Amino acid sequence: MQYLTIRHNYFSQKKFEKVVELLRTVEYEDITYNLNSKTMLLSTYYETDEIEPLYSLMDSFRTFLNRHKDISSAKRKPYLNLIKFTKQLTRIAPGDKKELEKLKKEVEETKDISSLNWLREKIAELE
Repeated sequence: MQYLTIRHNYFSQKKFEKVVELLRTVEYEDITYNLNSKTMLLSTYYETDEIEPLYSLMDSFRTFLNRHKDISSAKRKPYLNLIKFTKQLTRIAPGDKKELEKLKKEVEETKDISSLNWLREKIAELE
């Protein structure tokens, strides 16, 4: 638990290099910790504009979710939506208000999204 607190504090302080360093070295046996770590790493890659690692992580994260049959559909869906919307976010050209509004509307109409507040914040930054 202390590890999670340290990791979260680094993210909040925008010490992204520390977040990446910590998250790359650990694989959790607990599925919830594992999902949360992958989510934080996804956010960190986005924040640091590390597009290639971000896309690689999104692909491996999706594969992880689909391969782990012990993850219920209800638990899997929010993470798949986060991956989908983050990918869409990275593909919006600067100044493309139409695509940004389309994404914002789709996000607001979707019920299950992991890290919804973070995603809303990133959309707002592009407005």
